[in-house]
Parts: sequence; C-alpha cells; structure tokens
Amino acid sequence: MERGKRVLIYSHDTYGLGHLRRSLLIAEGLTAAPGFRSVLVATGSPRAQAFRLPQGCDTLKLPAVTKTVAGGYRSRTLRMPIDDLARLRAEMLRSVARSFRPDVILVDHAPAGMHGELRPLFDELRRWPRRPRLVLGLRDVIDDARRVRDQWDRVGAWHLLDELYDRVLVYGDPSVPSTADELGLRSRIPGKVTAVGYLGRTIPRCPDPADPFVLVTTGGGGDGHALLRSYLSYLERLPARAGFRSVLVSGPFLSSRREREVAARARDVDQPVEMLPFTDRFEGLLGRATGVVSMAGYNTVMEVLSAGVPALLVPREAPRLEQRIRAERLARVADVEWAPAERLDDRRIGRFVDRVMAGWPRASATLDMGGVARTVAELRAVVEDAAAAREGRTRAPAIA
Repeated sequence: MERGKRVLIYSHDTYGLGHLRRSLLIAEGLTAAPGFRSVLVATGSPRAQAFRLPQGCDTLKLPAVTKTVAGGYRSRTLRMPIDDLARLRAEMLRSVARSFRPDVILVDHAPAGMHGELRPLFDELRRWPRRPRLVLGLRDVIDDARRVRDQWDRVGAWHLLDELYDRVLVYGDPSVPSTADELGLRSRIPGKVTAVGYLGRTIPRCPDPADPFVLVTTGGGGDGHALLRSYLSYLERLPARAGFRSVLVSGPFLSSRREREVAARARDVDQPVEMLPFTDRFEGLLGRATGVVSMAGYNTVMEVLSAGVPALLVPREAPRLEQRIRAERLARVADVEWAPAERLDDRRIGRFVDRVMAGWPRASATLDMGGVARTVAELRAVVEDAAAAREGRTRAPAIA
C-alpha cells in the first residue's frame, strides 16, 4: 500500500460518548500502523475536545444532536428543526470530504447517517472518478433485530449495503450472537461481512489489596442517575462503616440538577466516597478497582473485559434494548453478572460487593478482544483491494 493513506471516520454521536470513544480507539490503531498517515473523526459529540488525540488524528465537530424519548432526534443546542440541522451537518461532511480526500470512509453504526445525513455525500461520491472505499462498522448489538430491520427498511440501508459499501465490520467475537447474525447480513451481502473481534484495550490489572474500592460508572451519564441513586442507597443502609471505598464517575452528560442531588448524597453518606463528573484516567481506575458496577454500553463493557475486573452490569432498556441484550449474552460466556435496573436493590448490590471483596474466583477470558488490530488490517485490505482493482489484479481478503 502506498504511504500516507487518509481515513475519515464518521461518528454521529447522538447520545453519550460511546461512538466517539470507539472511533478514537480505532483512530489510535490506524495512526500507529504503517501506511495510514491522517485520520479525521467527524463527530457530533459535545465532548469532542475532552479526549487526548493520537498523533496524526484530529476531529471535525458537527453540531450536536440528541435522542428523544421516542427514539428520534433533536438539536442539542442550536435552535433549529432537525431537518435543517441534518442538512447543515450533511453539507459540512461533503465539504470536508472534498478537501480531505480520504482513501477510506469508516461509518460508525448508522449506514445512512443520522437522519439520513450521509446521503448527499454518498450521491456525490458516486460521481468521483476515484471514490474512497466505504466501510460500515457495527457494534456487536445494535438493538432488537426486528427494530433494526424496520429502521433499515425505512432509511433504505439495504440498498446502500448492496450497492455502495465495500465492507461491513462487526465489532464482536464471532462465537457470540450479534445483530448482524440475526439480520442475516452474510447471506444478504455475501463476501462483505467480517466479525473482527471485540475492540479491546490493553489495561493492566493491578488492584491494591490495601486499598479495595468499587468503581461505579454510568458512561456518558445522560441516564445514569438511577444507577447512582441505587448504589448510594446501598451505602446509606450499610450497618457499619465499609472496609472499602467507592469511586462514582457520574459522566459529563448527567444533568446539573441530578449531579447536585447525587453529589449531596455522596457527601452526606457516612462512607468513604469519591465522586467524579468525568475523568481521563478511567482506564487506570478500572485496572485498580476491586469490582465495577456499570451500565452496559459497548465501550465500558469492552474495557471491563479487557481489564478482567469483576463486574455487575446494569443495562438501560430505552430507547434501545442494546445494553440488555449485550449484558444477557455476555453473562453466559464471560465472568460478569447482570441485573435489570428495576431489580437493583441493596441486597443485589450487596451480594456482588461481598463476592468481590471476598476474592471473586475469576475464570480465564476466552473472548476475542483483538478487534482493533483486525479492523486496521481490514481497512488496509480494502484500500489495497481498490488499488489492485485499478491495476487489474486481485488479492485475498485480510481475514478469512
């Protein structure tokens, strides 16, 4: 492959931090690999500047949107109808593609983009004499498969997958059922779909027996207040001072009103508690934690699995069933527990904490966590495929 390939990653980021964090992890892998020089992440996340970027990577900030209770979209900050906002974002994406001239565009999660905003760019790419390769990256679980199928029918995703996308990468272990499996993607678009493994990280496991603590995390925090309240209720009802401390990471999107409420309870409880709205040292905290109580977003769960830390997953169930499905499936094959939010009471949390403080017997991990390296290999392969096609050659895919 020629030196200096450019990758544009589209990360619509309508809720929380998941899409951005996943995109930056892949960007880190790309910029460290030979053959890729520049990675530009187009993101709607309002926290795009809160993360350290790898050398050779930058972000394009799109106006922020958020999900409604019904699962639709609305502007987060600009006072604009969603149709107007989508047109604005679409024009920004077209403009940056014209100037940046990527060799590959990696689309995270949404084949047509938020509110169909990628369609104008796709229409233009069809007219380019040398269009970039298009790759769709999918989480292990998107949502209930019937909902995904209905949504993709509405936005015309199947046509895009058939006619425009060159490859689909599933960020999951092929032995664990995925939404792509349930949709029958391999049979619908043969030769394009690859399960690359979970997007794991290197997180050293280094708990301090002299300083045991439970890490409670809500991801972005937009809907994490119920988990924080439940855990604080558990602490408030302990009959004596605990022999461990608690670190609560509330997330940057927890509303100011709820943050004040939770912070006041954390100050008043007669237990050792530290509350952090946001931290850029989360991986270090995770590696040292005795146990984790967490929601079940993709990135947080991948970090938990990478660190090998005992975890109690408490998934959200609206507006998507994604987290519950992931928690249920991983509890069957990985050493994690899960509990529905409505059943998360003092006794459930207490049983988990007692187990980890007593020395949870851990099973060796068997899940495939090598997804970052394989994603980089697949993106390199798709660029080389394009070069070979222009020269009238053929080559084998990177992964069988």
